[in-house]
Amino acid sequence: MGDDSTTGSDKWVYLAITVGMLVASGIIAKYRFYGVQELPPKPGAPSVDTITAEDLHVSNVGNSEAFLKILANDLDEFGIMQSNTRNRLKKVFEYQSWDEGKVLKPGKRLEAAGLKISMKKGRHGGRYSSMDLIIENTTKHFLAYRIMGQPNRAKAVCGKKEPLAHNAMVIRPRQKIRRVECVYKSGWQLNLESVETLKVPELSAVYISQLPPLSAGVEPRIAQDHFHTHKKMCGGELLKQTTPHLRAKRTTWRDVIDYFGRHNCFHYEFVENYKAFEKYGQYELPVVGS
Repeated sequence: MGDDSTTGSDKWVYLAITVGMLVASGIIAKYRFYGVQELPPKPGAPSVDTITAEDLHVSNVGNSEAFLKILANDLDEFGIMQSNTRNRLKKVFEYQSWDEGKVLKPGKRLEAAGLKISMKKGRHGGRYSSMDLIIENTTKHFLAYRIMGQPNRAKAVCGKKEPLAHNAMVIRPRQKIRRVECVYKSGWQLNLESVETLKVPELSAVYISQLPPLSAGVEPRIAQDHFHTHKKMCGGELLKQTTPHLRAKRTTWRDVIDYFGRHNCFHYEFVENYKAFEKYGQYELPVVGS
């Protein structure tokens, strides 16, 4: 009986081996026929887009030494060749504004605050034609900008517009950009309300581009298309820092842009009572809350 038991066990082993070989042969044949299917690579460690104070060996970003280290790191990271950066950030950023109101139709234009603004009918691959605003920087400087206006149709219909990526915060010297305001049908127009610009240094232009546009009071239908070449964006917590003050009119677009044009939003929070520089060295940098 012992011999029969052993023989039966061996049969099961041989059967298992035979089945395994057949399965393996089938898999090999499949790969030969369909081609080798490579497994997706293992995900790497999460990428870190920001440089923290600890990375810079800075314990307190509120002091002058830390501020200078952050400036030096940012100039290097963004590849900006700019001398006397700290001195530039102590200067007044020239502010221009226009708020006379104007109706823009296709073919009409306006020049205000260093910008040439016109409206054109466009099409960007979707079902509908689009109401496009063409914005041109007529100066040799970086301009932070905000253009406020409303289509003469309910905002809800503008949700059908095709997105068109553009920098909704800053426009480069002599640059021309196109942004989509809404869908377009014959007779539709844009009621332009106001135009604001701040002339800023190149590093400030990068700092401002990192802001979520909503944190500076840019309209949601425009803010959603924001894109800039450095791609890093500060988090949504900035909305909590600025939105209540903008809504209550305790602070302005100019104040928010002026502050973050001098402070990297990855390291500094908006200071509630901050007001834009009106004279050289108005505040000692950095400006931090108590």
